[in-house]
Amino acid sequence: MNTQYTRRPLVLASLTALLLTALVGCSDRNMSADSAPAPATEPTVKAKAGEAWDKTKDVASDTYDSVKDATMSAAGRLERATYDERMEIKASLTAAGAEFDAEMAEWNREGKTVSSATKERLADAKTEFNQSLNALGSATAEGWEAAKAKTTSAWTKLKAAYDEAKAN
Repeated sequence: MNTQYTRRPLVLASLTALLLTALVGCSDRNMSADSAPAPATEPTVKAKAGEAWDKTKDVASDTYDSVKDATMSAAGRLERATYDERMEIKASLTAAGAEFDAEMAEWNREGKTVSSATKERLADAKTEFNQSLNALGSATAEGWEAAKAKTTSAWTKLKAAYDEAKAN
């Protein structure tokens, strides 16, 4: 019997096994059952939604802070305002009231719900505030202090109604 022909299948089988072992050993994939999948390089939808929510909260917080700063400075200026400054203080308070309106419009766009009682208090307070602003702008020197007191009271009510709506 020729040993050359009987070794050929053995040699071919050995070379094939060696080749397969080399290929499997050089593979980039880890075939163990307990290994974790490779981390994803792209952010997930959940991560993107979380980032968007964080940005929304930051913008809302910044808006609230700016409205709060504007309202505090307008109310503080009203207390110290003189009759000669009536038009400037009226413009400042009008702008602060507009910031309240803008914040409420933003809440509506976001779908924030406010009770009907709170909406009614806000509308009444806004009406009273606007009337007091008109009286403030047309006040005489003799009626200035009374107009300031009326506007201060209306401003306090509007701010309280706004804070109540924000808390809901």
